[in-house]
Amino acid sequence: MRVGGVNHCFVCTSSETARRVWLPRYRHYWEWVTGLIADQGTIDQRPGFDIEELEQGPAVFGSVEEVAERIGNVTQKLGLDLHLAYMDLGGLPDSLLAESLDAYALGVAPKVCGA
Repeated sequence: MRVGGVNHCFVCTSSETARRVWLPRYRHYWEWVTGLIADQGTIDQRPGFDIEELEQGPAVFGSVEEVAERIGNVTQKLGLDLHLAYMDLGGLPDSLLAESLDAYALGVAPKVCGA
C-alpha cells in the first residue's frame, strides 16, 4: 500500500517573496473554500486564516530549499512514499504558476525524490 500526503504549495526565490506574492492569493482561496464548507452546514464556524497554523499543516511555500526541506521532513516523519503538490489555487497569473511549477519540478522534486 502506498501512503501519500498533499500540500498547498508555492515555490519561488524566497519565503519573503512567497509571503508577498502568494499569501494574498492563498488567503482568498482559503476564505472561499471555508465559505463553501460553511455553506454546507458541516461546520459551525469558519476557521480563520492563521498563516502560522497553516504553515504547520497544508501550506508549504518559499524557496526551492525551504520547500524541499519541509516536504522532505514530513515525508520522512510520516513514512510517505507519495507527495501531491496542489499549486494552482488562488488565481495565480499563468507566468507565476509556470515559474513555481518549474521550480518544483527542477528543484524540489529531485531533492525530495533523491534523483
